[in-house]
Amino acid sequence: MRVRIEKVIQGGEGLAVPEDGRRIFVPAVLPGELVEVALVESKSGFSRAELLEILEPSPARIGERCPYWGVCGGCDFQYADHAEQIRIKEGIIRENFARIGKIDEINLLPTEVGKPWEYRCRSRFHVDLRSRKAGFLGRNTNNLVPIDSCPVLTPKLNSLLKEPDLLIESAYRLQQKNPLVEVGALASGERISLLGREIALPVLDRTLYASSEVFFQSNEVLLEPLVSYVQAHVVGDTVIDLYSGVGTFSAFVEAKRVIAVERSKRCLAFAMKNAPHSDFYTGNVANLASVQKGRIDTVIVDPPRVGFDRNLHEKIAGWGTRRIIYVSCNSVTLARDVGTLVSLGFTLDSVKQFDFYPQTFHHEAVAILSKGDAD
Repeated sequence: MRVRIEKVIQGGEGLAVPEDGRRIFVPAVLPGELVEVALVESKSGFSRAELLEILEPSPARIGERCPYWGVCGGCDFQYADHAEQIRIKEGIIRENFARIGKIDEINLLPTEVGKPWEYRCRSRFHVDLRSRKAGFLGRNTNNLVPIDSCPVLTPKLNSLLKEPDLLIESAYRLQQKNPLVEVGALASGERISLLGREIALPVLDRTLYASSEVFFQSNEVLLEPLVSYVQAHVVGDTVIDLYSGVGTFSAFVEAKRVIAVERSKRCLAFAMKNAPHSDFYTGNVANLASVQKGRIDTVIVDPPRVGFDRNLHEKIAGWGTRRIIYVSCNSVTLARDVGTLVSLGFTLDSVKQFDFYPQTFHHEAVAILSKGDAD
């Protein structure tokens, strides 16, 4: 059957709605394209289709740069030019806020754009100890796709694929029973962290410390603009950094009191080194929210993809908070949590996308909320 793609939705699939009103999800398409598809799954209210042929391609469609595209499970959008990728993600953010957050109009600021290629400084490789090959898992499978280069990785991380002996040695040292071993790597310039070794990373006027075994932002080009953006929106004397990780934001906050909260002891050990001026709390974010007394002027939150811990919204509202800076890699949970915060009396001032994940459907966004006098 032939369908016209209306838009690309959360998850990267295209949406078509033919005359019978069915919602049909199609992979690897762009808005406006006329395509030939075959239905492969039908459920109440929607169907999924296999793309057979692109009859009228979008002007934004380009050739894929990577020979492993479509087989490797990494990139999604290599067939779209970079500007189109950004437009698609901005549309997804707006739709998530309208549909999930119940906020029809948002002040979506221009996207902060970096490099479309060679930007990723953190990766999780897979090594097959039987074949002594390294690469990534295949699309929708747990099978290894051996790879000798990846265009989104920084040159230093790419060197691990070109000459994988270090990855193979690291996989053996992890001593896992499964012959397919995951090996994390974090790069900074010509330095690489493997097996949890500490690495120094220059950020703005500081040096931060992390390792391959803790969370650290993966886009080395846009990390500094993100940190500066967060720093510029902090108000007041008391700041709390929830889900602080290694202290990436706490390290740059200039306030009379900074409280960093992180449940991972590995992350918190680095945070103590990166932000020694802060007070630290190890444990569940929601538990701290129950015992914290006194006013918190600014709350910085950078939670995992699942979003806020339960009831955290109400506890933040109880602190008399004037400003919330919500950093998120999942605009679904961002919209959900912001919608709840708005219902508690906060105002959504703006949302800004940071193009952290070119060639994929993933996106990073920062929401700024305020209550009362936040200037």
